[in-house]
Amino acid sequence: MQMKTLQSYVAGRWVGTEAAQVLRSAINGQAVAATHADRLDFAEAVQHARKVGVPHLMKLDFQQRAERLKALAKFLVERKEALYAISAHTGRVATAGSTSKAAAAPCSRMPPWATTNCLRATWCTRAP
Repeated sequence: MQMKTLQSYVAGRWVGTEAAQVLRSAINGQAVAATHADRLDFAEAVQHARKVGVPHLMKLDFQQRAERLKALAKFLVERKEALYAISAHTGRVATAGSTSKAAAAPCSRMPPWATTNCLRATWCTRAP
């Protein structure tokens, strides 16, 4: 199986076909995916958001925006098992309602906005 190269969607198009850095599983060290080698033009992304994205968003009323969010939520829920399988390789831990069998003790160094237990988190200095 060929390793997937993660792409970025910028200014209305997909960017990145050539693999760069290999991303390895925090669980078993195997290659999971690769970042792309293309440089992103952030100025172009901001300009596109201001000239295309914002005007389109402003044309939507509250109900239309809610419908789009609902469609996105449905899309993610329909794919949640596949997303959980990928997420497991990050070293994440189980949360309420999660199907993951991994677990860890809560970390006292978690920032207030974090809602899950940590395992090798960048803000935590405690060994896993």
